[in-house]
Amino acid sequence: MQYLIALILACITIYLGSPVVGLLLGIGFSIVFLTDNEFITRKYATRLLQTGIILLGFSIDFSVAQETSSSYLLPISLFVVFVFLLTLILGKLLKLKQSYIYLIASGSSICGGTAMAAVAPVIKSRPQELSIAIAIIFLLNAIGILFFPLIAEQINLSQSEFGLWAATAIHDTSAVIGAAMIYGAESLEVAATLKLGRTLWIIPLVIILSLINRTDSRPKLPLFVIGFILAIFIGSSFQLPIDSSQFKQLSSVFLLLGLFCVGTQITKNAFVGVDKSLFIFPVLIWLIVIPASLFLTFQIA
Repeated sequence: MQYLIALILACITIYLGSPVVGLLLGIGFSIVFLTDNEFITRKYATRLLQTGIILLGFSIDFSVAQETSSSYLLPISLFVVFVFLLTLILGKLLKLKQSYIYLIASGSSICGGTAMAAVAPVIKSRPQELSIAIAIIFLLNAIGILFFPLIAEQINLSQSEFGLWAATAIHDTSAVIGAAMIYGAESLEVAATLKLGRTLWIIPLVIILSLINRTDSRPKLPLFVIGFILAIFIGSSFQLPIDSSQFKQLSSVFLLLGLFCVGTQITKNAFVGVDKSLFIFPVLIWLIVIPASLFLTFQIA
């Protein structure tokens, strides 16, 4: 019965073409029906989103992506370092456990759950600690998808400005893509390109933390980032059987399905018994990052 309901809701999401509706349907389905953490939508959310991002790459011109990346590389890199150091300082002031501070610093500055999962074995974080951090970031991701486009409309951000703001302020790639999809096609291309550039910071971060903690962990670049870059190159260099608009449509289907599945990952019991300080800390960081990244956007866009 759960599979049938999930299938119907997923089809509704695709038919309506709305990331917000997909996310909300996923959350509602999770709260009302789901108890199994291994349910298929929870297992494959990330893969669906990553597939959608790679397919999007086939529709992006290589020269445009190169120009966009090079124009914003330095300021975004400096912003990543700023957010990471800010989180470390505030975490120390709040006297939180060092491993939890590193998790939130990684997730807030680079790439949400992906970055936290990458650094967790390096800093020897406990599984419960990682799961709490990821659950909180997932909640903030959902808020970002729902409210960033609304805020942007009120302050009249352009498509490229919103893409930059979303790519620097929202944690996970999935949430950045979801918010940008709502705002527009140009915004989506800018956000995807810049966000995946930000994700590359996982490599030096893992190396540095490995040296600090004296572990032998080797940094791994997420395969979908490589796939996205290759897709841009292939789509720009070769005549493919389907054109860019068709790749965009196919990408949209996977991204919508992925966002519905992301919604199902948010559970009503995720924060039961969690210390308030563990919840307040990443929220506080985000409340600083949001206006700071908006200021950065106005300065360089």
